Amino acid sequence: MVTERYNKSQPLPFNQAKPQDSSLSQVDQKMVASGKTFKLAPRMPSAAPTVFTWRNASTSKDRRSGLTFSKSLSESFEATEPVRCTKLKQTTDLDLSTEVATRLNLVDREPPVVGPSDTQSVHTRLTDEDIPRLNKEMAAEVSGALAQSDPNLVLSAAFKLRITQRDLATLQEGCWLNDEVMNFYLSLVMDRCSGEPGRLKVYTFSTFFFPKLCGGGGQTGGHSAVKRWTKAVDLFLFDLILVPLHLGVHWALAVIDLRTKSVKSYDSMGQRHHDICSLLLHYLKEEHKVKKGRELESTKWTVRSYKASEIPQQKNGSDCGVFACKYADYIAKGRSLTFKQCHMPLFRKLMMWEILNQKLL
Repeated sequence: MVTERYNKSQPLPFNQAKPQDSSLSQVDQKMVASGKTFKLAPRMPSAAPTVFTWRNASTSKDRRSGLTFSKSLSESFEATEPVRCTKLKQTTDLDLSTEVATRLNLVDREPPVVGPSDTQSVHTRLTDEDIPRLNKEMAAEVSGALAQSDPNLVLSAAFKLRITQRDLATLQEGCWLNDEVMNFYLSLVMDRCSGEPGRLKVYTFSTFFFPKLCGGGGQTGGHSAVKRWTKAVDLFLFDLILVPLHLGVHWALAVIDLRTKSVKSYDSMGQRHHDICSLLLHYLKEEHKVKKGRELESTKWTVRSYKASEIPQQKNGSDCGVFACKYADYIAKGRSLTFKQCHMPLFRKLMMWEILNQKLL
């Protein structure tokens, strides 16, 4: 075939593109002449794990750089190839941080739909200015505290509370926050509001308040069980009352808002707590009767448990305590709950630094 088509003075076409099959060319010509187009059904994506792996894009590109296809052939080929082939050229131009975040589901592919119900249910993407940064010096301080060999070493003491190395270690990723960390952080929230003018006036109950109010274990519970907790405190002078809820192996938060006359619950696992809100409202009625000598106009009050679609939700089994603390932090600052699960590792490190330095960023 070679000797028939080419003479000795003409070089052989080994470096040229492979000629098209005549039958395929005829098909293409017929389709173009008829004005019809042919589209393949898209391939359904496979259920492969979203693991990011490095690929040498230049090597993959070279494998196909010596081939040329007719328009119809190349479209058919690309339609049946996996996504990594059809978007190979595009991925080389993408920022790697965006690619990693997308594959690990750290960035929403589409912004969630927001309803006009409440400012606390607004979810928007956080910018760099919304969250404090953890610099090298701060990270080194946190690492040094965690590296202490004595688990009973007191690393921070304030608000009649002490945080040991063992307590601080519960803020490491995958760990459950204990009562000491929860109480210390919520005390920081209350202290910030009292020390800065123009802030909302916030009071925080201890994590042991709600179990005592509920009773159980041979105890009666109710207002009489916690009457002495507010002996020197007038709750009705505050704007917000934060109540951490210890629900067995889960943390949540309830907020009594005296400005809007409402009791709301925030649960990062989507659980509804109308009964808890009603119990807290009943407690408030009894407290008002004792402190003010008259009945609270409870008919003007409302209770609400936020749905999972309305507030940030956790996607693991260990971050409920961090979510509860950040609910309190943001609500006390009057900010919308704009954080997400992907911010929890940074929040944990920031909370450690804040506890060590006894101030919120």
